[in-house]
Amino acid sequence: MLSPVSRYRTGAVPLAMRAILLVLLVAITCQAPGLAMAYTYDITEQPDLTADVQGVTEYFPGEDFTLAVDLTNTARAESMQLAPFRKANLYNPTTALGVSVVPEAGDAPVTIRSLPVVAGDIDSSDIVPVTIRGTVSQDAPSGTSTIFLNITYKYVSAIPGTDANLKTITPVYNQVQELLPVTFRVKGQVRPVVCGTESINM
Repeated sequence: MLSPVSRYRTGAVPLAMRAILLVLLVAITCQAPGLAMAYTYDITEQPDLTADVQGVTEYFPGEDFTLAVDLTNTARAESMQLAPFRKANLYNPTTALGVSVVPEAGDAPVTIRSLPVVAGDIDSSDIVPVTIRGTVSQDAPSGTSTIFLNITYKYVSAIPGTDANLKTITPVYNQVQELLPVTFRVKGQVRPVVCGTESINM
């Protein structure tokens, strides 16, 4: 029968060896380029787009309209500095990348005549103007109506490193699709139309 001292020594040696081997394995893995561990930097900020109509927003039934809309990215700028990759402003997660705009009538009494628009990249605090053209229906009721801008874009959501020094990085992108409302008003009064002129001798 083994003494208590013998049992203690027999169990302690393998446990200590396993701990040492684990430390050595982690150190070798982090230092060897071929065995490097990936580093992922999660990002909490993202773009925030709004649509604001500028200029005239009131039209008569049957009238053609042109809406000037500003697409604004109201997100706060976030510069990325990846340690140990010492280079700031490498990526801005609040930039909306490859923004496309598709105007949609929804339930509004209008016919949209504008084609889809590629607005490109919209950085933080940037404003990109977009024009929407169409025609108000002849039987459109008076009041406020809403059309929508179907917006799609992507942004950097995480940055995993493929080696320990982060010399090679492959950003992870999130795809976004959202509807931004654009309101205008249909006038209820009849628009005066000049049918012709006639001279009257007095």
